[in-house]
Amino acid sequence: MKTEQLIQREALKYERFKCQLTLIPLAEIEQFRSEVEQAYERLPKDLDISFVAREPYENLREMTLDIQFAGLMCVSNLHNTSELLPGDLNLKFRAVHDYFHYLLQQEFDFKGELNVYKATKFLHKSDIGKRILYSEIVLQAAYCTYFGTFGKQKVIIN
Repeated sequence: MKTEQLIQREALKYERFKCQLTLIPLAEIEQFRSEVEQAYERLPKDLDISFVAREPYENLREMTLDIQFAGLMCVSNLHNTSELLPGDLNLKFRAVHDYFHYLLQQEFDFKGELNVYKATKFLHKSDIGKRILYSEIVLQAAYCTYFGTFGKQKVIIN
């Protein structure tokens, strides 16, 4: 399947399905949250993570320079409302996610998001956790790429 077809299929899936968070057993949600917390705790201790009220980087190169020369990674705290990852847990998820963009040198486009998903799914033990991660990264990126804006945050596990 071509990338454009994948983007369209996944964007429309995200558009059409209702949020399925209530279908996920609470134990699975708690495990996913715990795995996010653990991944955040494994980020380099000498990396200064700053949560900012803006989109901090135009591209990967800007973030890479900040990390390499200033030991700083800025993470946007805009639109930080998530039932799945309440409070600062969503910010921690974003920090881990963005750091993997840096580690893998993957741009902030659909292909980069797909590659970051593939590299980070090992952080989640269960199949449901991997499907939640797919929704959080790939489906949201496909929606944004296809429709030109971020959709309402929701979890799709189908």
